[in-house]
Amino acid sequence: MGPWLNKIICGLLLCLFVGENLLAQQTTSAKTQDYKDKDQFKKFLKRRRVIGAWQINELKKGALVVRLKTNARLIESLKAQGNTELANKKYFENYVTNKNLMMAYKKHYNFSQIYFIYSHSSDSLLKGHRSGIFLDTNLRIDPLIEMKETFYLIAERDYVFNSSIGFVPIDSADKQIERGNPGTEMFVVLKNKFGHQLKEPFPYSIGDGSFIDLSYQYLGTTNAQNNLIWFPYENVKQEIKIKKSFPENQVWVKFELKKRHFEEKMALSVQQLNLNLKDYYHASPPPDLSRLDPEIKMFLY
Repeated sequence: MGPWLNKIICGLLLCLFVGENLLAQQTTSAKTQDYKDKDQFKKFLKRRRVIGAWQINELKKGALVVRLKTNARLIESLKAQGNTELANKKYFENYVTNKNLMMAYKKHYNFSQIYFIYSHSSDSLLKGHRSGIFLDTNLRIDPLIEMKETFYLIAERDYVFNSSIGFVPIDSADKQIERGNPGTEMFVVLKNKFGHQLKEPFPYSIGDGSFIDLSYQYLGTTNAQNNLIWFPYENVKQEIKIKKSFPENQVWVKFELKKRHFEEKMALSVQQLNLNLKDYYHASPPPDLSRLDPEIKMFLY
């Protein structure tokens, strides 16, 4: 009687466990999918091949706009609190990271024309401004830099998403906000001009690569032209040697830089992005617009 009863109890517990797991999976699946607009994912597999081919061919004759973050809110907040030392440290860290990023792109990206803006200039770019927002190699706005290309994509460091956005008609694209489950933070994510993450098979993201992300010490100051300059150092002896080459009243900022923000590390990711774009371009002849379904043209922007 005992063994038989134990089998029945075990069987009931097993059924209960399996049932709860199935219900949990269905609930999780529903939560994962319920933020997506079903209309935007109609004919998704077919559309993404055509749209991706069109985008890569337009990019080849167009431009990539790299969006740089300023950390302006954090820095201004620290200054308002009277924490000038930390504000200067964050300013240098952000500046050097952006400078190294720009140099990595300028040296290793040649798939298309390339421009650099601060993130707060994104709205101006979207509204049609083609000058007065682009940065020179000192990360200052140069009014003489003009983007003449019509088509552009945005590149920036960001998280990839299990996106809520499918393919959105151009007449409503500016009202769409990308939501979804964030994944890994990537070195670069490519987006359309409305800031929406691109779709596969377009190679729209590249990671940092695998390495130990150590931090290194730097001394920062300004030169006679009021440009920021910086020097790596490891100990007090090196610090004293660096400072000897400058006036005694020179103002210095000590800051840290992560290895992933070194120019040579960023260069590896830029090279991979450039290679992926070239490979995809060679494998994706431009679609014949005259033979396309008319409704797909509303997604070509």
